[in-house]
Amino acid sequence: KPVLCRLRGLGIKDGHFLIGKIAYPAAFQAIVIAAILFVTKNQIAPSVRLSAVLCAIAGIVIVATVCAFLMMLGHRGVPALIVIALSGLLLCGGIVPRQMLPDALLAVGAVTPFGVAQNFLSPMWGGQCSWLSCGMGLVYAVAAAVAAHARLQHVRIGGDEA
Repeated sequence: KPVLCRLRGLGIKDGHFLIGKIAYPAAFQAIVIAAILFVTKNQIAPSVRLSAVLCAIAGIVIVATVCAFLMMLGHRGVPALIVIALSGLLLCGGIVPRQMLPDALLAVGAVTPFGVAQNFLSPMWGGQCSWLSCGMGLVYAVAAAVAAHARLQHVRIGGDEA
Protein backbone atom coordinates (compact mmCIF):
# COMPACT_ATOMS: atom_id res chain seq x y z
CA LYS A 1 0.00 0.00 0.00
CA PRO A 2 2.67 2.61 0.83
CA VAL A 3 4.44 2.09 -2.50
CA LEU A 4 1.21 2.39 -4.47
CA CYS A 5 0.31 5.58 -2.61
CA ARG A 6 3.77 7.06 -3.23
CA LEU A 7 3.56 6.19 -6.91
CA ARG A 8 0.15 7.85 -7.16
CA GLY A 9 1.55 10.90 -5.33
CA LEU A 10 4.32 11.10 -7.92
CA GLY A 11 1.73 11.16 -10.68
CA ILE A 12 2.18 7.57 -11.84
CA LYS A 13 -1.23 6.23 -12.83
CA ASP A 14 -2.30 2.59 -12.55
CA GLY A 15 -1.93 2.10 -16.30
CA HIS A 16 1.73 3.12 -16.23
CA PHE A 17 2.36 0.85 -13.25
CA LEU A 18 0.67 -2.08 -15.00
CA ILE A 19 2.59 -1.54 -18.25
CA GLY A 20 5.79 -2.58 -16.50
CA LYS A 21 4.10 -5.58 -14.92
CA ILE A 22 3.01 -6.69 -18.39
CA ALA A 23 5.86 -5.55 -20.64
CA TYR A 24 8.77 -7.31 -18.92
CA PRO A 25 7.16 -10.77 -18.73
CA ALA A 26 5.91 -10.31 -22.31
CA ALA A 27 9.44 -9.48 -23.48
CA PHE A 28 10.78 -12.57 -21.69
CA GLN A 29 8.09 -14.74 -23.30
CA ALA A 30 8.91 -13.27 -26.72
CA ILE A 31 12.60 -14.07 -26.24
CA VAL A 32 11.77 -17.66 -25.25
CA ILE A 33 9.48 -18.11 -28.28
CA ALA A 34 12.13 -16.62 -30.58
CA ALA A 35 14.70 -19.03 -29.15
CA ILE A 36 12.32 -21.96 -29.71
CA LEU A 37 11.76 -20.83 -33.31
CA PHE A 38 15.50 -20.55 -33.86
CA VAL A 39 16.27 -23.96 -32.36
CA THR A 40 13.44 -25.78 -34.18
CA LYS A 41 13.72 -24.05 -37.55
CA ASN A 42 15.22 -27.15 -39.21
CA GLN A 43 12.75 -29.65 -37.73
CA ILE A 44 9.43 -27.78 -37.86
CA ALA A 45 9.94 -25.05 -40.49
CA PRO A 46 8.14 -22.17 -38.77
CA SER A 47 6.15 -19.71 -40.87
CA VAL A 48 7.49 -16.32 -39.85
CA ARG A 49 5.15 -13.91 -41.65
CA LEU A 50 4.02 -10.50 -40.44
CA SER A 51 0.51 -11.77 -39.64
CA ALA A 52 1.94 -14.73 -37.68
CA VAL A 53 4.26 -12.44 -35.73
CA LEU A 54 1.41 -10.04 -34.93
CA CYS A 55 -0.75 -12.95 -33.74
CA ALA A 56 2.09 -14.20 -31.55
CA ILE A 57 2.63 -10.73 -30.05
CA ALA A 58 -1.10 -10.45 -29.31
CA GLY A 59 -1.06 -13.85 -27.60
CA ILE A 60 1.99 -12.93 -25.56
CA VAL A 61 0.40 -9.68 -24.38
CA ILE A 62 -2.83 -11.47 -23.44
CA VAL A 63 -0.99 -14.13 -21.44
CA ALA A 64 1.20 -11.53 -19.73
CA THR A 65 -1.85 -9.44 -18.82
CA VAL A 66 -3.74 -12.38 -17.31
CA CYS A 67 -0.64 -13.56 -15.43
CA ALA A 68 0.10 -10.04 -14.13
CA PHE A 69 -3.40 -9.77 -12.68
CA LEU A 70 -3.24 -13.20 -11.08
CA MET A 71 0.13 -12.45 -9.54
CA MET A 72 -1.26 -9.21 -8.08
CA LEU A 73 -3.60 -11.30 -5.95
CA GLY A 74 -0.64 -12.06 -3.69
CA HIS A 75 -0.60 -15.48 -2.03
CA ARG A 76 -3.86 -16.45 -3.77
CA GLY A 77 -2.52 -15.69 -7.26
CA VAL A 78 0.09 -18.42 -7.59
CA PRO A 79 -2.29 -21.34 -6.90
CA ALA A 80 -4.89 -19.76 -9.20
CA LEU A 81 -2.30 -19.38 -11.96
CA ILE A 82 -1.18 -22.99 -11.54
CA VAL A 83 -4.74 -24.32 -11.64
CA ILE A 84 -5.63 -22.27 -14.73
CA ALA A 85 -2.43 -23.26 -16.53
CA LEU A 86 -2.70 -26.97 -15.73
CA SER A 87 -6.39 -27.15 -16.61
CA GLY A 88 -5.71 -25.40 -19.92
CA LEU A 89 -2.77 -27.70 -20.59
CA LEU A 90 -4.92 -30.76 -19.91
CA LEU A 91 -7.89 -29.54 -21.97
CA CYS A 92 -5.70 -28.54 -24.94
CA GLY A 93 -3.89 -31.83 -25.26
CA GLY A 94 -0.67 -30.98 -23.47
CA ILE A 95 -0.94 -33.82 -20.94
CA VAL A 96 -3.26 -36.28 -22.68
CA PRO A 97 -2.82 -36.36 -26.49
CA ARG A 98 -5.48 -34.37 -28.39
CA GLN A 99 -6.56 -37.47 -30.31
CA MET A 100 -7.61 -39.15 -27.06
CA LEU A 101 -9.71 -36.23 -25.79
CA PRO A 102 -13.39 -35.80 -26.67
CA ASP A 103 -14.25 -32.88 -28.95
CA ALA A 104 -16.27 -31.24 -26.16
CA LEU A 105 -13.19 -31.03 -23.92
CA LEU A 106 -11.10 -29.65 -26.76
CA ALA A 107 -13.77 -26.99 -27.37
CA VAL A 108 -13.64 -25.99 -23.70
CA GLY A 109 -9.83 -26.03 -23.81
CA ALA A 110 -9.80 -23.68 -26.79
CA VAL A 111 -11.37 -20.91 -24.72
CA THR A 112 -9.11 -21.26 -21.68
CA PRO A 113 -6.23 -18.77 -21.42
CA PHE A 114 -3.83 -21.59 -22.39
CA GLY A 115 -5.96 -22.45 -25.43
CA VAL A 116 -6.13 -18.80 -26.47
CA ALA A 117 -2.34 -18.54 -26.25
CA GLN A 118 -1.97 -21.76 -28.22
CA ASN A 119 -4.35 -20.38 -30.85
CA PHE A 120 -2.44 -17.13 -31.20
CA LEU A 121 0.87 -18.97 -31.58
CA SER A 122 -0.39 -21.55 -34.08
CA PRO A 123 0.12 -19.35 -37.20
CA MET A 124 3.87 -19.44 -36.48
CA TRP A 125 3.77 -23.14 -37.26
CA GLY A 126 1.35 -22.99 -40.17
CA GLY A 127 -1.95 -23.10 -38.24
CA GLN A 128 -4.90 -20.74 -38.28
CA CYS A 129 -6.34 -18.38 -35.66
CA SER A 130 -9.98 -19.04 -34.78
CA TRP A 131 -12.24 -16.05 -34.25
CA LEU A 132 -13.66 -17.56 -31.06
CA SER A 133 -10.23 -17.73 -29.45
CA CYS A 134 -9.41 -14.22 -30.64
CA GLY A 135 -12.61 -12.94 -29.05
CA MET A 136 -11.90 -14.80 -25.83
CA GLY A 137 -8.38 -13.39 -25.81
CA LEU A 138 -9.78 -9.88 -26.02
CA VAL A 139 -12.24 -10.66 -23.21
CA TYR A 140 -9.41 -12.05 -21.04
CA ALA A 141 -7.15 -9.06 -21.67
CA VAL A 142 -9.84 -6.46 -20.94
CA ALA A 143 -11.17 -8.33 -17.90
CA ALA A 144 -7.66 -8.77 -16.47
CA ALA A 145 -6.81 -5.09 -17.02
CA VAL A 146 -10.05 -3.92 -15.36
CA ALA A 147 -9.62 -6.38 -12.49
CA ALA A 148 -5.98 -5.30 -12.00
CA HIS A 149 -7.03 -1.66 -11.82
CA ALA A 150 -9.75 -2.54 -9.29
CA ARG A 151 -7.23 -4.56 -7.26
CA LEU A 152 -4.80 -1.63 -7.14
CA GLN A 153 -7.60 0.70 -6.04
CA HIS A 154 -8.63 -1.78 -3.32
CA VAL A 155 -5.09 -2.05 -1.95
CA ARG A 156 -4.52 1.69 -2.15
CA ILE A 157 -7.62 2.59 -0.11
CA GLY A 158 -6.75 0.22 2.69
CA GLY A 159 -7.54 -3.30 1.55
CA ASP A 160 -5.25 -6.24 2.10
CA GLU A 161 -1.65 -5.83 1.04
CA ALA A 162 -0.65 -6.69 -2.54
